[in-house]
Amino acid sequence: MKNLPQRIETLQNVIAWSRENGGLKTGQRICIHQEIAGRLKQIAAIENDSPYQGIETYKIPEYLEEKVQHITGIISNTNWIKQEPKY
Repeated sequence: MKNLPQRIETLQNVIAWSRENGGLKTGQRICIHQEIAGRLKQIAAIENDSPYQGIETYKIPEYLEEKVQHITGIISNTNWIKQEPKY
């Protein structure tokens, strides 16, 4: 379970970075949101000792994972910090 929160944070940062800088299309961000939702369901299942905790959820396609890794590298290399949403 300890990798799940880190994966969620990474994906959320990639989405936030792409909103500011581009690099991902709307559909690609939707796919990433689907994986985040699946990971959150996994965490909830583990916390509730649900029989569904071992079921694999949606994972983004390999080509999109490559983009995620690329943007993660940019975030790391530039020390980019996620901005708080402005409402």
